[in-house]
Amino acid sequence: MKALIFTLKVLGIAGFVVWFAGCYPTDQSKANSEGKAEIPALKPVSDTAWDSLRSEGKLIVKETFMALSSELKKAIQEGGVPHALGFCNTAALPVTDSLAKVYDVDIKRVSLKNRNPLNEADAFEASLIETVSMLGVADLSMVNMLVRDADDFPVYAQPIIVGESCLPCHGSIEKDIAPANLKLIRELYPDGKAVGYKVGDLRGIWRIRFNTKSSL
Repeated sequence: MKALIFTLKVLGIAGFVVWFAGCYPTDQSKANSEGKAEIPALKPVSDTAWDSLRSEGKLIVKETFMALSSELKKAIQEGGVPHALGFCNTAALPVTDSLAKVYDVDIKRVSLKNRNPLNEADAFEASLIETVSMLGVADLSMVNMLVRDADDFPVYAQPIIVGESCLPCHGSIEKDIAPANLKLIRELYPDGKAVGYKVGDLRGIWRIRFNTKSSL
């Protein structure tokens, strides 16, 4: 198995860079016996390219989050959670794609417990999520990563954290999601897995792939 290598910066601590090098999972034979695909290596981006790409990635996440949140809030005001579910089902990806064209990047929100099949993490994205989940950082909102994918394109990753407003659609089936809303969720997403979360849980990551290698 290739070494798992990436660069992590914790916001608010200027110039602090942590390098991790190792294997994930640590027991390759166990992973193979369980039928799990080998997780690809995460290759670091050079320090000289870090600041500009990291800043741009952070900005793109902020702008995309604000655009989605604004539309989602409007949908809830117009028709409650059912209307919001309809927005997420039909309009969330077009909003994301439109901003991807503006910034000339590829924007994805991915998870190991996805709702929309188009948001399912691939092997590379799963390695990013698993890496974030095993960091042991108390406040994941302070974490981001910049790595290179198998084709050497820089990729910015930032955790998606469950907030209180997420629970009516993604929380506990027993106490957070109303039966009528759960019925609609299962109708819209028969294979959806994105329930059972608590506030503060890691739901997935923003994955921004830059379409240039020129600065690396």
